[in-house]
Amino acid sequence: MSLIIAKTLLNLLLNLLELSSLAGSIFLLVSEREKVAPDQSSVEPWSVGQKVLIFFLTVFSPVISGAILYYGLRKRCPTKARAANWFSFLGLVIYLAIAYSLGRFLH
Repeated sequence: MSLIIAKTLLNLLLNLLELSSLAGSIFLLVSEREKVAPDQSSVEPWSVGQKVLIFFLTVFSPVISGAILYYGLRKRCPTKARAANWFSFLGLVIYLAIAYSLGRFLH
């Protein structure tokens, strides 16, 4: 019985982290798009704090967060879009490793 409760709470926590990651990705996208005029593009890279934020966003939701940031920024901020895409690939590897280890731990 307690193992079922632990699995349910873990699933709930992972779902909340994924939803928070999606919301954070959309917020970051909107804030970055507002910094650049619609008819111009920027080659400014991410700051260190933004890179850390993107890393955590893409670990909990790698595919969707990466897609939101890449496709939302690719015309206005191509440098940031490519970096976000690389972070999403790295996040996917980490996400799969965590999912595999949790799956083996809980079964």
